[in-house]
Amino acid sequence: MLMREIANAILAREETPFLPAFANNHGAIGLYEKLGFMTRWDPVLIVLQES
Repeated sequence: MLMREIANAILAREETPFLPAFANNHGAIGLYEKLGFMTRWDPVLIVLQES
């Protein structure tokens, strides 16, 4: 219920609510989908290290 209230407040400001999650976090993704969210972008994460 809290997530829906927050998402509705964001929508009322004419902004887009989003919830980030790594692709292998199936639990979070499942919960977000139950709340009505959908995957819109699959970013690639690259970690650079100084050699």
